[in-house]
Amino acid sequence: MDLHIINIGVVKTLSGSTIENGNALPSLRKKNLTKPMTIMTFLTFLPTWFKFYGLPGPVRFIIYLLWQRAAAFGHKLHKKLVLQGVKLDRELVRKAKLPEGVLSRRLVMFRYHYRISAFENIKYRLALLQGKVYRPKVKPVHDEDRRSMALERLDPNEYDPTSDPWPTA
Repeated sequence: MDLHIINIGVVKTLSGSTIENGNALPSLRKKNLTKPMTIMTFLTFLPTWFKFYGLPGPVRFIIYLLWQRAAAFGHKLHKKLVLQGVKLDRELVRKAKLPEGVLSRRLVMFRYHYRISAFENIKYRLALLQGKVYRPKVKPVHDEDRRSMALERLDPNEYDPTSDPWPTA
């Protein structure tokens, strides 16, 4: 297959031969613009087509309103779950006889804003059950979030309440 370089009015192939007056241009354009439809391109095309052309505007608006209600309900539910998790953490700290400084508002806010995964929460609570302190890994907001990168370097089993990186007050 010859690759073609197109200048104004002249098509040059890499082999050095030239085609003048654009005789080969229609076939080149046709080759570049038409690609066969695959199953994956069809599966990605179909939902978007249906969303914009298959559903009338009023139906799309009703779906939008329902989605907004579901998102608001999900937000309230997430907030309740985070607050219940705080109560659970407080009980685990009390039963493990750890200092109250283990709990922090910053950790709760990280949970509330989805910066700590569910798996990290489970590891944190299992460590509290064993009487250890585990600092969950925090997803940085930006790549250069130096504070959370510094927190990941802490040894989770060594806890000194005087140098807590997440102060409670």
